[in-house]
Amino acid sequence: MRIDSYEDLEIWQLGMELLVEVYAVVEALPQHERFNLINQMSRAAVSIPSNIAEGWGRGRSASQAHFIRVSRGSLYELATQLEAARRIGYISDSQAEPLRLRTIHLGKKINAYLSWLEGSFVREEKSLYGDVQDEHAP
Repeated sequence: MRIDSYEDLEIWQLGMELLVEVYAVVEALPQHERFNLINQMSRAAVSIPSNIAEGWGRGRSASQAHFIRVSRGSLYELATQLEAARRIGYISDSQAEPLRLRTIHLGKKINAYLSWLEGSFVREEKSLYGDVQDEHAP
């Protein structure tokens, strides 16, 4: 499959699906959590696909890898907040478990993409400089 846009990336698509699910969950949280857990969870959920898109906009570079790492950090933050909501009793185990599994799945996909990106930088660097003969070498 050809990837022409960040929207074609599976990690962006999964991030958007998770965002929608999280928004459905936070709608049911108590209103007194509006400026605490609701705000934090919403921001983390939005940050995941947003940083994937921003990284894409930077081109294939160390900058893109940086934004993918930020996205992964937001994912881990969201996973922690979901667990907190479960432990506090705001969401049930049956609500939390599918979200937990989604975060694990997405985390693995993000890690794989990040490994590919970082590996591609090394390969590009070697291909650019690996064939150069140093005319001053013995």
